[in-house]
Amino acid sequence: MEIQHHTVEQVEGWSVGRLDQFEGFTSPLVVTPTAGPDLREYFEAHRPLIKEELHRSGAILFRDWRVNTAADFYEVMSAFSDQTLDYTQRTSPRSQVINKVYTSTDYPPDQEIQPHNESSYAFTWPLVIAFFCLTEPATGGETPITDNREMVKHLSQSTIELLEKKGVSYTRNMLDWLGLSWQEVYQTDDKHKVEALLKKDGIHFQWVDESHLRINWHRPAFQMHPVLQTKGWFNHAYFYHRLNQDPRLLDLVEETDLPFIIRLGDQSEITEAVYNELKQAYKAATITFPWKKGDVLILDNMLFSHARKPFTGQRKILVSMAEPVRFEQLV
Repeated sequence: MEIQHHTVEQVEGWSVGRLDQFEGFTSPLVVTPTAGPDLREYFEAHRPLIKEELHRSGAILFRDWRVNTAADFYEVMSAFSDQTLDYTQRTSPRSQVINKVYTSTDYPPDQEIQPHNESSYAFTWPLVIAFFCLTEPATGGETPITDNREMVKHLSQSTIELLEKKGVSYTRNMLDWLGLSWQEVYQTDDKHKVEALLKKDGIHFQWVDESHLRINWHRPAFQMHPVLQTKGWFNHAYFYHRLNQDPRLLDLVEETDLPFIIRLGDQSEITEAVYNELKQAYKAATITFPWKKGDVLILDNMLFSHARKPFTGQRKILVSMAEPVRFEQLV
């Protein structure tokens, strides 16, 4: 197969439609096969075109292709990118399935995961994140996605200016009995290696005790997209806000020891009013659809955030990340 087309709609062997229409904005593309169902083959032949469309629309759902196993999914992602990533500097429990393919966050099924862009707080993050439905849930378990460009349209100018001016301050506490330990986060038992990494990235750190590492750093609320060269919303200000955290945590630890603490860059609080504004803005721009076994959903991680609904049954969604972006590239 050779690339002979200018848009994804012109590629022979597949059909391009859209998810159900959502009020006020355009929903992502849905690509289904009309000839051979080997998605890896199409990715190899049309990689530049697919990437171009992904960075334009932000999300593409590939449905009814022959992707049945974790190995199939890894082959598809390897055809899409030469830079698939390991899951490092971890913030949530995930299990590696095969090389560079992981389970999505291993939280209990009754818990909802709020919208976020993968690793937006980090020094390195994936430009691309992909999800594969290995097992459909019995009920629920959707992965809602939000176009950040649409979400920002629902924010007041004062909130945008506040976050643009002050940025976001992140504090993380790693304790061996609550959340992920520092050994799990950095995938090493060597404190010197951890300290070297933190110093390299300019992160302030404190060993509260042998099992408790506290780190603090600052990030812009809006980041430059390395391909589009446009600035967009890219942070965890909403996700890690105290109002999204389990209130039972405060029965276990002091507020200063919560796993994540979010403030504005000048250490002032992100108020409840701003939190509620962000909550409503995400809600207004979110797209939710049911998973179908074999689905492959690819997101531009700097354009679209993702979440998770509670579910019943044996839901198994796998994830793979690609195309590393380093913060220092953009400043």
